[in-house]
Amino acid sequence: MVTWSRLLHMFRASENKMLLALSVVVGLTTGVAAWIFIRAIEIAQFWPAIPGQSVFMGITLNRFLIVLIPTVGGLLCGLVVQYGSPTAKGTGTADILFALRHKEGVLSGRHTFFKSLASLFTICSGGAAGPEGPVVSIGAGVGSLIGSLRDMKPEYRKYLMVAGGASGFAAVFNAPIAGVMFAIEVLLKEFASYAFSMVIVATVTASVTTHLLMGNRVFVEVPPTYALNHTWEFGYYALLAIFSAIVAKCFVQSYFAIEHQFDQWPELPVAAKPMVGGFILGLLALVIPTVMGNGHKEIPGLILAESITPWAWKVMILLLIGKLIGCPLTVGSGGSGGIFVPFLLMGALLGGLCGRLVHDISPDAASAGAYMVVGMGAMFAGITHAPLTAILLLFELTHDYNLILPLMFTVSLTLLIARALDPESLDAHKLQRKEAEDKTVYPA
Repeated sequence: MVTWSRLLHMFRASENKMLLALSVVVGLTTGVAAWIFIRAIEIAQFWPAIPGQSVFMGITLNRFLIVLIPTVGGLLCGLVVQYGSPTAKGTGTADILFALRHKEGVLSGRHTFFKSLASLFTICSGGAAGPEGPVVSIGAGVGSLIGSLRDMKPEYRKYLMVAGGASGFAAVFNAPIAGVMFAIEVLLKEFASYAFSMVIVATVTASVTTHLLMGNRVFVEVPPTYALNHTWEFGYYALLAIFSAIVAKCFVQSYFAIEHQFDQWPELPVAAKPMVGGFILGLLALVIPTVMGNGHKEIPGLILAESITPWAWKVMILLLIGKLIGCPLTVGSGGSGGIFVPFLLMGALLGGLCGRLVHDISPDAASAGAYMVVGMGAMFAGITHAPLTAILLLFELTHDYNLILPLMFTVSLTLLIARALDPESLDAHKLQRKEAEDKTVYPA
């Protein structure tokens, strides 16, 4: 029998209820911030970069402007990094991990603001980077700020920060379940019941908020014909896993090679480095126009076009190579932005090439588009070392269950091979470098 004392206890403020309430605030704020950030990009972005066809702020682009605009965007981003916050460059995930492990969940508002500004300059001017990294940083910054304003224990502030980062991931992809797994596999690296509940509440709130503001979004409309046609196709998916692991590690090596090269130019001002990166990207875009931008619109178009009129081999290979260079060039030179969508595009391209090869060998196998979808998950897992996030993300992006078995198989095998090639993920390497460079945590 429910007594009055029990009813009063249910509504009495407690630590758990306060944390859940704050998680709702974090999710709501992050969802609104994600909508504002994405809308700003949609209004001002410079993409696609095709002379005579593309328009930027009402101006029809020519070859000169295609090189000039990313150069200017890189300079503006560099000025933000040099005079605003040095941590505004890059993807932002390593800064979140560093704050969680060494700064008791404190991520300054200055970092969050300048990170957002630098990313806007990079993305809107055609940089090969996406909005997902900055939105995750915004969410983490919101969580850290709310925890600091409430003067909470460091443990709870960290949980709010993780909840914010996860809600940012969920908001930008419209994938709340993948957002929860992203928090556990990438940010937390461990399970905590408090954090788990808060992350779920924040990601659901953020997803509902962006759904109300932006409508229902399906990232990729997968044709119903995409399925596992024969069990022997697992052999071909194993081949895709091998290729995905190798290309994933090539991407990581390319990223650090370009970053190291720009770091070796001490005579070049900080602001000038992303400007040079933008200039080189603009030159590359004259040869491969779709190398610019994050690939958010290319991915569904690529997959649907493949099911109707297969893409040319040379175009797919050229774009894959272009993204392997363009994305690391954008972020590694000192630019700012996310890289999740660019390497999802690379996975789709690699999967399409593999699927085309499979069809030449076995015409009754699944279409190349099915291999594109699976390749996206495999590439994500190969770079982030977050297999459950990859599987759930692709499931939520496509809203399709038919490819879940080959997706699980390929993602798992890709991760095993990728870890054999290099036991650490891209973000783990970046965190190690940041720890080594930070004199306050690790004195010389």
